Amino acid sequence: MRHCFTLPLLALAVILAAGPVLADCIDDVPNLKARITRESDAAKAGAAKKQLAAAEKNVRGSESECRNAVTRAYRILNEPSAQPAKIAPGQRPTEPAPGKPWNSIR
Repeated sequence: MRHCFTLPLLALAVILAAGPVLADCIDDVPNLKARITRESDAAKAGAAKKQLAAAEKNVRGSESECRNAVTRAYRILNEPSAQPAKIAPGQRPTEPAPGKPWNSIR
């Protein structure tokens, strides 16, 4: 008679354990929106917004699809900029800009 409650209790434990997984992607979407608004590169922000839209579409659906979209957006935002550092004409990359001292620590 004691074992008749084992299966329902096990099913309840599985349901309760699966609940917090849904909250992960829901919590990351507002953080991603804030990160996109701080991005200065318009191309990166546009690509990240596409991934954000995919994540918002899957918030209530597939957790893995939502998580993948959020991860892709963060990777886009964390990529280094394609613009090279500004170097004066005739200056080697290791030299300071004209008029700047070699050691500016004072």
